[in-house]
Amino acid sequence: MYKYLSKNGQVLALVVGGLLAVIAAITLYSTKGENGFGIAAAIGLVIVAGAAWAILGVISAAKNPGGAKKGLILFGSLAAFMLILYLASSGVETGSLAETMVEFDVSESESKMISGFVKTAIVLSVGAFISFIVMEVINIFK
Repeated sequence: MYKYLSKNGQVLALVVGGLLAVIAAITLYSTKGENGFGIAAAIGLVIVAGAAWAILGVISAAKNPGGAKKGLILFGSLAAFMLILYLASSGVETGSLAETMVEFDVSESESKMISGFVKTAIVLSVGAFISFIVMEVINIFK
């Protein structure tokens, strides 16, 4: 099973995801805007991905404890970075965002959490983009 998934896993995931997207689109148009299957499929895929991540992480940590230590350090530093951005967020918004927060009953602590996570995502995305550019420039000169 491992050899099959390591060889064909990405193709299998692409086909299953595409099939679920097609089924979700069909149910969206056939039920006049209510997409219960699409939401259920997305939640199911998140659960499967989380379980696979946890199981494979434990197996990988058992096989390579040194690598697991590095991974835990990186995860801890990411969590600390997210915590810093969460604590630095004000949680008090103005304008249309404040109206939206009232409409959806978003508390100040939830607003701080959302703001911290969004800022973390932006910083990590910019970092990934910059590292992509730098690595491509390095590869040009190799």
